[in-house]
Amino acid sequence: MHPIPKLTAQRLAELPPGTPIRIGAQLVTFNGCSIRPNFKGEEQTFVDYTLPDGTPGSHFEYTVLDAGTEHLESVRCRYCGRFRHPEDVVKSTVKHWDRSERDDFCTDRECALRYQQSIRVPSHKRAAGLRIRGNR
Repeated sequence: MHPIPKLTAQRLAELPPGTPIRIGAQLVTFNGCSIRPNFKGEEQTFVDYTLPDGTPGSHFEYTVLDAGTEHLESVRCRYCGRFRHPEDVVKSTVKHWDRSERDDFCTDRECALRYQQSIRVPSHKRAAGLRIRGNR
């Protein structure tokens, strides 16, 4: 049960156009990298790709490096963000204060439990609990 590696800047530079990659949950076709000004006018490296419906897309290189992999069958853990083989991931139910969700979590790291423990109660619910306790 080892994590699947994310893309690196070196590997991204070596990829030929037309290579399928996964960025988060999306499967896209890599078109290349380009350097152009960002919204501040500073030179930035962008990764250009095509979505499955044929729409062109682009992201900052650091975004693709954080959320991208060449392994198309991989699944990303909701808590730790690691890409895993589908057999190393389990769908678990996480309960929020107003709903429940089913997400993918690592089986060997207790990510589902850690994610459940990280969920907070809304502040207006906490304040109501404090008022009740303060009146005693």
